Amino acid sequence: MPINTLESHLFDNHSVNTYPFDVLKNATVGIDVEHYISRLLSFKKELNYDAISGVPLTLLNYIDTDLKMFQELNIRPLFVFPGLKSTSQFEKLLNGKELNSSEIYHRKVWDDRTYSRDGGYSFREPWSSIPIRPLYGDLITFFIENNIDYLVAPYSAVVQLHYLESKQMVDVVYSSTDYLLLNPTQKFILGFEFQNREFKSLDKTNILSRLSLSFEQLKNISFALGNEFQPERLPGFLSASFPSLHDYVNNGGSIINSLLQDPASLEKFQRGLALLKYAPVLKEDGSVGPLNSELFQASHPSSSKPPNIAQSANSSSQSTPSSVNTSLYQKDQDLQIPNDLHDVIGQRLPNELYFYISLGLINFELLESIIYDHYLERLPLDAQVTPLYEKITIGDDSIELKGKVLNVLTSFLNRYYQVKRLQLTAVYQPIRELSLNQRIQPTIYSKIRSIIVKTNQANGTVFSLDGFFKSFSSKFVADSVITDYPNDSQKISQPIDIVSTGLLRALTILGFVDYSFALTKWGELLVSPFFQQTKHPKELFLLLVLFKLGKITERDLIEPSDSKANSDERKSITLISKISGLLKLKTRPINYNSKVSRSVLNFRSTVSKINTIVSEALNSSLISLFLSAAELKSSVRLNDTDYWRQIVKQTPFRTSVPNTLLGVATLTFLTTYINAKEDSPEKGTEPLEKANTFIEQTFSPVSESPKAQVVEGFEFFKEVCSVVKLLEDSKLIGDKSLLQRFESSQKLIDQIQ
Repeated sequence: MPINTLESHLFDNHSVNTYPFDVLKNATVGIDVEHYISRLLSFKKELNYDAISGVPLTLLNYIDTDLKMFQELNIRPLFVFPGLKSTSQFEKLLNGKELNSSEIYHRKVWDDRTYSRDGGYSFREPWSSIPIRPLYGDLITFFIENNIDYLVAPYSAVVQLHYLESKQMVDVVYSSTDYLLLNPTQKFILGFEFQNREFKSLDKTNILSRLSLSFEQLKNISFALGNEFQPERLPGFLSASFPSLHDYVNNGGSIINSLLQDPASLEKFQRGLALLKYAPVLKEDGSVGPLNSELFQASHPSSSKPPNIAQSANSSSQSTPSSVNTSLYQKDQDLQIPNDLHDVIGQRLPNELYFYISLGLINFELLESIIYDHYLERLPLDAQVTPLYEKITIGDDSIELKGKVLNVLTSFLNRYYQVKRLQLTAVYQPIRELSLNQRIQPTIYSKIRSIIVKTNQANGTVFSLDGFFKSFSSKFVADSVITDYPNDSQKISQPIDIVSTGLLRALTILGFVDYSFALTKWGELLVSPFFQQTKHPKELFLLLVLFKLGKITERDLIEPSDSKANSDERKSITLISKISGLLKLKTRPINYNSKVSRSVLNFRSTVSKINTIVSEALNSSLISLFLSAAELKSSVRLNDTDYWRQIVKQTPFRTSVPNTLLGVATLTFLTTYINAKEDSPEKGTEPLEKANTFIEQTFSPVSESPKAQVVEGFEFFKEVCSVVKLLEDSKLIGDKSLLQRFESSQKLIDQIQ
């Protein structure tokens, strides 16, 4: 987050410079992804984004347009993502175990509006930025496909960019006002204006001169108001703004003296300063450490006692550089790393894990749970916690599965991480706090390590989910199990083999294969013709996991509903629209501001959580495979970036579940059809014609062929019906009315088609 209320103050004081874009010709630009996307998609754009979720409709088009401008001027962009959350950022996310402002806002908007009302009301909280963590998989895939360099920082993207600039790996940085807090930093880019072929830049020397502030005074004001390193307003400054504190300091006031009256606020202030000073970065040699750690040599005798955070922060806040150009490195030569730094940054992980973080290969939530002892669940975007959503997130089977996944992930970490007590905290109403048990013996890894998939495909063969499932069988599983320590001929190195091995191990964790490597009843469904011939293996598999973990009933799938009517046809409409909504509507890059559906969004949130569960199981399997390395050939190219990025790109379940628009279009079509049919029951094809006309009029601005895609959704629903019949035949669902609901819904589709 940028320094609170500073940017507008800089514009008011004419402290923002404008330069022609040509100045950047042939440069390498380090781009803070979070800041970049907040500029592309300000809160006035994509007003209905939080009501449809997925990837913002205009985002990838905007990025593609920008990349063409970069290419025209031979500018090489390097996109840097933020990584793990610091202690203060994680505590803010935990938010005292209360609903945050965004959740309160979403709940209020949904309570005030139904899907049938058009436009005029933003689902995006004013002045909010779109959260980018759910988009990492989609963005990284886009960058890999377009051969664009990217990096995920260990923690702060701002600090990582500063390191890259200091090592001349980038020529200039594009970031938020937080970049002003780093020293030495002189000039950086605040915003691109591609239409005008120019960019906005900040010069710290000029800013401090215009504001008549020292660098320390700028930092003190910034940490009182909130920034990336101290992400909340301190209690004594809740109504303050940068202009008001600027005047206060220029008139002789002291932020530090004000904080001395409130020890809790002073501690937050000190922790923020410590994070700014010591935030870890990924370095040239692959190690991870504080930005200037190479200068923390034993300038003190070895027997000297390291300072704590308060002492370190106090020394920093009391010092005033003689000039803005004074090097941070020179100032810090006499400092030592505080002995309680883990209280600010979090417990340290092995360097190898930070390497996988840098690739975008590992789930942050898993790592943060073992760092901060909490796996955190918050309200979904629809602000409803249904019984089904509860079963998926905090049900007994889900809690047990989470423990298994964490057990696999920690198998090769320090024993401290293997035995520490973890809990899942669900910030619902009421709060739910449940113990997670990753202390499983013998370890899950020891049970699945015998699985090694060797496809014997030609080099360069790409993994695909449909190809994997078409090969899946009892024989496939049996052939993928070795009985002893792997010899050289059994070891793997190709991305397709690595991803396939990780996925088969994940299927074992998920209960589709048992620990004797036989297919379970659920696994037998994966070899059915319906599953192996589907065009939508990912969506069908996610539904299968949903049925397995959720113990689904009819009520789970038809509630909540946007319709107050409770007729049989209305229930079928709800079910069809939810299932069809798992497919992606092919859209144009527009700011969508039309129909939305809370019930379809609720179901998407549930399936998105299933996607996360599957991704985490696969993730832990892959990471344990890499950490062990016993199953990998020595030829695995550790220093080959393209090789690792191919593994990242080919790993399934990393990208987000599609937005709800196809589900909303289906709901709109079926509702129009049923309404017209009820109004004119004897007019033959007129209801269908009305529905076709209305769907084209409503969704043609969004998609070229909305009706054809609704029909595709109907065909997918029929596939799901076939799978539900198999579940019934295998006695894997207990609610008899569920199959009846699917059958009556299919009859409605057959009636229309």
